[in-house]
Order: sequence, then C-alpha cells, then structure tokens
Amino acid sequence: MAIGGQRTEPPLSSTEVLKFLAAADALQSVNSGMRDTRMRALRLIHASGRRGTSQAAIAGELALSHACVSRLCDELENEGLIVRESHQFDRRMKTLHLSDKGMQQVDHCDRATQAKAAAVIPDMASMEMDSMVGILQQMIAQLQTHPCTLLCQQCIFGGC
Repeated sequence: MAIGGQRTEPPLSSTEVLKFLAAADALQSVNSGMRDTRMRALRLIHASGRRGTSQAAIAGELALSHACVSRLCDELENEGLIVRESHQFDRRMKTLHLSDKGMQQVDHCDRATQAKAAAVIPDMASMEMDSMVGILQQMIAQLQTHPCTLLCQQCIFGGC
C-alpha cells in the first residue's frame, strides 16, 4: 500500500513475483484446457477484431520465433480455431482471424476464468480488485520492456 505516495511495504522479491505470475497463468490454463501460449495467441487474434493480425505481430507480442508462431498457427488452423486470409493489400501476407469455434473457445475460457476467480476471491472488495488489476497492468507493462524478459519468455510461455 502507498501512503502519501510512498510504499509502506518492501517491494516484492523476484521469487514472489514469479509465484504470483505462475498462479495467474495456472488459473488461466486450467480454465482454457490448453497451453498458455495457445490461449495468448487466440486472445491476441481476438483483440485484433475484424482487421485481423499477422503472425509477425503475434511473434512480437509473445516474444517467440517466427517459426514457432508458424507451427502454432498451423495447429490452431488445423483445429479449426483460426482462419488465415489473404491480406487486402499484400499478397505475400496472411491475416489471422478467429473462426466461430475459436471465438467460442475464447468466450468459454473468459467465462470459466471469471467464475473461478469469483469462487477464489469472493470477498474481495471492488476497490481491492481495481487495485489488483492496476498493479497487474503495471507489471505487464514493465515486463514487456525489461531486457531479460525478451530473452526468457520462450521458456516461460512454453515456446519452442
């Protein structure tokens, strides 16, 4: 907690941060029934909306090699979760879109995660929840720009 803009508790250790992130990832993967990397890719494609996204964008967001993302997209396409379409202006490029089945998978996972979170933290006040979300967003932003994160995300997120 911060009082007058100053922290009253010591900062979290790297071990505590990793435990927290592992718990958040475990909650997500239990509900989705699929590897975290696959679910993250589906979420990125979902977030791109009607315009779709590229494999290169997914590789950049997940800090995975292009070959790894290509294999991942092949799997997702074979399972009917995504659709590759020709890019509107560049024939060499494909855009990725969620299929109806993929949309159902993301929606199912979101509902299951919300239900699980509600069962795990039923007494958390709205203000506490808002604080936790804010902290998580700050952690994500810092992790995305931290130099060592780019080196180790392939292992953390089940990459190649």
